Amino acid sequence: MTLHQITQRKSHLLLGCAAMAFAISAPSSAQNTDTEELEEVIVTGSRIRQNPLNAQNPVQILTSEDMRQSGQIAVGDFLQRLPISGSAINRANNASGNLGFPPDGSGIGAGASQVDLRNLGATRTLVLVDGKRWVRGSSASGVSGAVDLNTIPTGIIQSIEVLQDGASTAYGSDAIAGVVNIITRTDYDGFTASAYYGQYDEGDGKSQEYDVSWGASGDRTRVLLDISYTKQGAVEAADREISAFAIPIEQLGASSGTPQGRFSFTNSFGNITPNVGTGPVPNFDPTDPTGPNSDYHAFTINDRFNFSPFNKLLTPSERVNIFVKAEYDLTDTIVFKTKGAFNNRRSVSQAAPEPLFFGPDAGAGFWLDKLLCQQTIPLTPLVLPSMHPTFPLQGAGQLNKAPASSHRMWIHTSFQARLKVKQN
Repeated sequence: MTLHQITQRKSHLLLGCAAMAFAISAPSSAQNTDTEELEEVIVTGSRIRQNPLNAQNPVQILTSEDMRQSGQIAVGDFLQRLPISGSAINRANNASGNLGFPPDGSGIGAGASQVDLRNLGATRTLVLVDGKRWVRGSSASGVSGAVDLNTIPTGIIQSIEVLQDGASTAYGSDAIAGVVNIITRTDYDGFTASAYYGQYDEGDGKSQEYDVSWGASGDRTRVLLDISYTKQGAVEAADREISAFAIPIEQLGASSGTPQGRFSFTNSFGNITPNVGTGPVPNFDPTDPTGPNSDYHAFTINDRFNFSPFNKLLTPSERVNIFVKAEYDLTDTIVFKTKGAFNNRRSVSQAAPEPLFFGPDAGAGFWLDKLLCQQTIPLTPLVLPSMHPTFPLQGAGQLNKAPASSHRMWIHTSFQARLKVKQN
């Protein structure tokens, strides 16, 4: 068969396919004359090219009514109940003082309440108020790297927008986890007052809040003033069965650093601890440390120190917030806006007594691991604890209480222009 014949057959075949395709599609075109409009089309997993700057972002909108129905009187406690929230500093964080001093300031904030989206850290969650960055929290040791939500009174909140996606391209690295935008009230006219009181079934954790708002508006001026007082009581770990012991099921302690002291020997004496109820100077028999002539016995798991009752499940907090905002229409297109806030917070965190270990293999650092007492010296390790009631060898020292207070005053002013574009 020649090339000309093959080409001619291919041409006839293509023409036949084209005629068949036209014959099949012609009735379809006739049938689609009466088209119906689809109200909604959902496309899942589409590969259609889109502009990421115009793409819709997942935003959860919460109203002041949602917060009221939740029973929470603090913005931080309310936001931390969201499924997207991670583990941020809050009232349940009982760290005495601050959580270290990392360069990003994430450890500063004893007594504060922060928000952490997607467990990426509070310093990576941006908090805005009316679209503007809110001032960061502070404590006695410096300025934190995240916003203290206790500085935002609940009485001024109209709604809360939670962007559940990263927005670093628009706001920077502090919005990698997401953005929380708190919208303040715009109803300026009138006077409102509210009061809240609640407690747990056990009778502790008493919470109360009192809020007073006043607003007025004129032809060009609008003013809103809000004053609130909030007091949240503590919940002790000793008052709950689940937290009264470090090992709840066995009801045992967990720390080998006991208040009466634990002494570890490298010989056959092993670990010994003074008997309960002994005098200030326990008797020690070098020939038989745990014998009848000695006030010591072998250290067992039952002698471990139970530090749980000294901790707090919820730390107390007392706050005073004053918030004011005003607007003035300079012209028909230019508006002068100002916001001012004052916050005073007092809180207390309490940690269990901190043990101190020293001697070989103590694991407490170079200097304490190298600290030795010779047996020939009259002040042997078994006598040293009785020299002073707060000596480290006595085990745990005093309670670590860390009262924290914060005073913040913040003023923000801005101009807003309404631009009108004429189209020819």
